[in-house]
Amino acid sequence: MAAAAPGSRAWPGLSREKREEFDRLFRKFTETYAQALEGSKHLEHYDKHRQEGHKNFQLARQARDVGEDFSDLVLTGVLPHRDTNANRDRKAWIHIGTAINKDIRDWFQSSGLTQAEGWPHVAATILDFVTRCNDHPDELPDACAAFPRLSDGDADPDPERPPSRPFPAR
Repeated sequence: MAAAAPGSRAWPGLSREKREEFDRLFRKFTETYAQALEGSKHLEHYDKHRQEGHKNFQLARQARDVGEDFSDLVLTGVLPHRDTNANRDRKAWIHIGTAINKDIRDWFQSSGLTQAEGWPHVAATILDFVTRCNDHPDELPDACAAFPRLSDGDADPDPERPPSRPFPAR
């Protein structure tokens, strides 16, 4: 019997059709990819990567707590990076579930999402989000909803106001 998608029926705001589609796709994943050679190799990496990510997250929290600059710890150690020579050379956290191909600073600055002086705010926003999700997993939906407004620098985000744009320079 195929595994059911964890919590998929409890997601508020998703239509019945979307929940059913997710359940169908999740079952297909567990019956095909997760059982295939590529999927099993992928799964083999998770424990090691979780441990590395947790260690990096703790280092970033400790640096923040003692007033040190933690921007690089967050941007290279908390965000998952593709396994490339450049990322290994700069000691970025390599993860099989990659989200970042190269230095995120170049990517976001070239697209106009932030400027060089905005990175401490970006890193703090990311670290605050990850900390909240880690310390209060039951608040994940609220943390996700608040994240775009926090990136605007709004310490008490109004859920009715959309963010102006991600990570403005401070």
